[in-house]
Amino acid sequence: MANANDTMRELAAEQNVPLIDLERQLEGREALHPDPIHLNEEGVAIKAEAVAELIADMITSRDEGKSAPARDSVNPTESTPTKESLP
Repeated sequence: MANANDTMRELAAEQNVPLIDLERQLEGREALHPDPIHLNEEGVAIKAEAVAELIADMITSRDEGKSAPARDSVNPTESTPTKESLP
């Protein structure tokens, strides 16, 4: 799976789109995975919080007319959406 995740990081950076990198956020926290695919309740809560924070940043940035601040949950190149890139 590491190769697929690396590819997604590269594509997000190339396309200048945000990426919530759950692999890195959950690294070393195997207890959050009851099986190789699914997250447990705590893992789902972490995922939901990361999505909510990114959406809130994008909305705030759009409303303020500037780029969203870089977050740990966004791709490691710190690419952030611009007002022009938001719908």
